[in-house]
Amino acid sequence: MKKLISTVLATLMLTGALAGCGGSSGQSSAAAPANSTPANSTTAAGSEAAGEPLKIGVSMNSADEFRTSLYNAIAANAQSKGYEVIQTNADFDPSKQLSDVESLIQKQPDVIVIFAVDGEAAVAAVEAVKAAGIGCVAVDFHINTDAYDVLIADNQTLHGELQAQYVLDWLNEDESRVANVGYLIGAYMESALERHDGFVNACNNEINSRVNLLSEQCGNWMADDAMAITEDWIQKFPEMNVFVSMNDDMAIGCIQALKAAGRNMDEVLVLGIDGTVNGLEAVRAGELDGTTVVSVEGTAEVVISTCEKIAAGEQFNGSTYEPGMIELVTKANIDTVA
Repeated sequence: MKKLISTVLATLMLTGALAGCGGSSGQSSAAAPANSTPANSTTAAGSEAAGEPLKIGVSMNSADEFRTSLYNAIAANAQSKGYEVIQTNADFDPSKQLSDVESLIQKQPDVIVIFAVDGEAAVAAVEAVKAAGIGCVAVDFHINTDAYDVLIADNQTLHGELQAQYVLDWLNEDESRVANVGYLIGAYMESALERHDGFVNACNNEINSRVNLLSEQCGNWMADDAMAITEDWIQKFPEMNVFVSMNDDMAIGCIQALKAAGRNMDEVLVLGIDGTVNGLEAVRAGELDGTTVVSVEGTAEVVISTCEKIAAGEQFNGSTYEPGMIELVTKANIDTVA
């Protein structure tokens, strides 16, 4: 049933205005990246310019595979420059993230990087950072305030659009096909839901004709939660044949449930986001039909370069930076893309 789908590639340009529903906790310190940074910045004096080693606090929202890979890339880049990175992990708990950020503030870093658990709940954390006179970089998802210095995030809508294009291409290969979709949501936060909206809007012309959205449930970004949801779907919706996930971890959980139920993986589509190691392995195995990828190393480089410039006194005024390229990786193109 599965045929090789043509490569779907989208390159995100740097914008002129530079315009995550659960992991393990604790703090860790690493010694930490970059050449590319957001445009439209102005320079003033700062501590990094004075020659002092940079200290960066990183408040993670979770320890799922993608964000762990991204943090590791940030720390590795930092270590190569002799910088110190102090990490916390909120385990998808907004109140813990605020506590984590308050703890980071006490360590007086030059910049605090925040991967928000929730775009609204993280506002207090950002405002606390700025009230302390510390630079603030939001990464991955938008936070509902203009108090941060800069947002570094991919076009979340495009992830969903690429997944939709794969499904539509699959439908176009055989007019008798119908996509009965189960959609796995990671979190009910605005930026995450942009992935959902990208998928649904791109499928809009086929919704309720050849694309039937049978169910949407929140898997909290976690494989175990997604596995339980999929097990329930298999019972309630035996006709469900397309499983779309906001990340690879949930997609892997979905695959595990399908295989345990004896479903023929050639008769279903499963799509993820993030291009994690496990996700790419599943693509090679022919179990995950596609996953969108971004450059973890490239994003880490942008994060650290931006931190350097903020510490040196540059002003970014709440701008947004899209780091680069998002591509859908399938079994057809994995050897050239991933």
